[in-house]
Amino acid sequence: MAYTPPSGWVEQLPRLPGGGSSSFRFHTRQDCRTIVPATTLQKAAQPYSAQRCRACAL
Repeated sequence: MAYTPPSGWVEQLPRLPGGGSSSFRFHTRQDCRTIVPATTLQKAAQPYSAQRCRACAL
């Protein structure tokens, strides 16, 4: 059976002070409780290299 990646939303997390590049988190639910209020979500066909949200995976 072939793996079909989930679709969902990618959240760009705020940079930490003095930090380098931005990080991203992938959500399967748009109403996930861990989404940072000031961030924007972008619809994504698959997670790519974004970190998967553990709350959405439950």
